[in-house]
Amino acid sequence: MKTIRILFLVFLLFPFRAASYPAMEPSLFLCIQNSPLFLKSLSHPWITAHRGASTSAPENTLPALQAAIDAQADFVEIDVRETADGIPVLCHDSLLKRTSGESGSLQDYTYAELSVFDFGGWFSDSYKNVPIPTLEQALETCKGHIRMNIELKSGETLTETVLELLELHDMENQVVLSSTKLPYLKEAKEKKPEIPAGYIASSPCPWLLEEEIIDFFSVSSAWVTEDFVTQAHRLGKEVHIWTVDTSEALLAADALGVDNVITDCPKLAKTLLR
Repeated sequence: MKTIRILFLVFLLFPFRAASYPAMEPSLFLCIQNSPLFLKSLSHPWITAHRGASTSAPENTLPALQAAIDAQADFVEIDVRETADGIPVLCHDSLLKRTSGESGSLQDYTYAELSVFDFGGWFSDSYKNVPIPTLEQALETCKGHIRMNIELKSGETLTETVLELLELHDMENQVVLSSTKLPYLKEAKEKKPEIPAGYIASSPCPWLLEEEIIDFFSVSSAWVTEDFVTQAHRLGKEVHIWTVDTSEALLAADALGVDNVITDCPKLAKTLLR
């Protein structure tokens, strides 16, 4: 009995934490634990607004980030690319046509040239002439309000520049970094090992489960399985699932035991999963 009492005191004083993320202020998330896995064991997955609240405002713009904050999402996911003059900006596609109507690749334009393009009119007339935001503007919008999942898309000095901006704005404890490119994640972990790094996978990748630099997997809802989630958790890694937009898909993701749902519809997710 004495041994049991000692063990009980140890668990009270030193609660278990797996694959922890740096915590923001407890008043913001109403939870003193800084681990999504710990939170998941008590309730439901974190909710990430995909490219901002992208059913409420044009994706990867400041209005979309603000809409994600207003929807009380836990995270906002953004896509970051480098311009011709090395400025990190928010844009998912390498080509400009879909979100601005302009021709050519984003990387061929300077930020000054991109800043006059309309990145909101395609969504609705009320967002006409919304400009492409810089990562720095996005950090300023989100700081102290919402955690960020920054996807590293492309750029010769992208990872280095992103890390410099995070340090400049004292945001290292409010973000996770993700990418489809392992070299970007390796560079980030070498320079800032405390920032969680996630590998984005559109197809099964069991051979990467034991990769040390990967703290979480951001995976397609088309293939993720309960077995993959179980194996990842056993290794202390998280599983984030995208893009989950219907009631049925959100509830199925919750049943799988994933740690984070990435959705275009954070308000719907909040209603179902909270």
